[in-house]
Amino acid sequence: MKNTIKAFGGRALFLICCAAVLHLPLSTIAQTPNQVLALNGTTDYVSIPSASDLQNPTEITVEAWVYPRNKGSDFVVLMKGDGGSVNSSRTYEIDWHPADGGAVFFGVFLGATTLAMISAPAPAEKWVHVAGSYSSADSVLRIYTNGVLAGESQIDAGGVSPLNHQLIRQTSEPLVLGTSLQYHEGFAFVEIDEVRVWGKARTAVEILRDCYRRLTGAESSLAGYWTFDDGTARDISGHGHTGAFGGTPRTILADLPLPPTPRQARATATVLSGFVSKITVTDPGYGYTNSPTVTISGDGVGASAVALLDGTTVSQIIVTRSGTGYSTAPKIIIDPPFTTPSLAIRVGSVVVTMSVIEGRKYLLESSIEMTTWKALGSPFVAQSDKVESTFEVGSTGQFFRISEVP
Repeated sequence: MKNTIKAFGGRALFLICCAAVLHLPLSTIAQTPNQVLALNGTTDYVSIPSASDLQNPTEITVEAWVYPRNKGSDFVVLMKGDGGSVNSSRTYEIDWHPADGGAVFFGVFLGATTLAMISAPAPAEKWVHVAGSYSSADSVLRIYTNGVLAGESQIDAGGVSPLNHQLIRQTSEPLVLGTSLQYHEGFAFVEIDEVRVWGKARTAVEILRDCYRRLTGAESSLAGYWTFDDGTARDISGHGHTGAFGGTPRTILADLPLPPTPRQARATATVLSGFVSKITVTDPGYGYTNSPTVTISGDGVGASAVALLDGTTVSQIIVTRSGTGYSTAPKIIIDPPFTTPSLAIRVGSVVVTMSVIEGRKYLLESSIEMTTWKALGSPFVAQSDKVESTFEVGSTGQFFRISEVP
């Protein structure tokens, strides 16, 4: 997608083509059409043969983009298991329930008789990225929606017994999208995309970093990866876990949601004997291109730290000097991500012709010094795939930018 800016100054005509700095859906970023799996709620499913790397006994992460459609009953989004009882041949599953506005559930079956399950809100008719993880090392089950931790648990689904480092149950059952083959619990009326199974409990930073982008398939610990972009359930990870269609599933063109807007990271400090001993990232933020400055503000002196990035998020804060004299935990301030104007040029008058996405919202702004920006009118929703406007710099400003807004 490009903006074409015609700048008129005297007799000269300048034609400048600048790539628009917009948050684009996954299909646009990847430069190829994005297809998703569409299941009809009555007969459709995909079956992927069982494999040991799809059920690492010590830790796992299962994730997918899900667009549930409300047919009035619960359904299985994906399941590795027979769909029987708590102590039958079951490994993990993601379910969707329509009650209370809609919720997604992630469950892992441990040992011989334990079910650990956790849920998060997920309304019908909206895309949501769901990621569930479990690690036997720390006995924690977690669920994330749209890259953000939505809940965690260290006790079983009954709320009684601690998970106590139990291993994930191993089965020979296939991984099935859309139903359970042995004990049918109904078929899913849903669109699904970017299904991934990892042989590790991924961190919040890793999940947020990757949920809005396509992977290469060669990522470390990636056991299985299905994008449906070629109209099949081929495993993009190269591990050969290609699925077979049952019923009449379709793959359809669809754009996934936009990435989040840039967000400032947050962290907390731990003080030991007057020294800053540790800084923990509580929100990795989003949209960083360079390591931000970390400021430590408290009643002590001399502490300092640096931030490390993983992709566009803050993954870790390293204490470089512990300082002294801190009686309480100091406040940690991480600089926000730097955002650049999506378009800024100096001209006499400007004609803006922009290829846009019909139905999306945009805003045109002007500035004299590129510090304070003034909106030229209100945000507008594109009524076609092109927008053209003419402005005189003398009555507006010498710099212009046009960008997509929420």
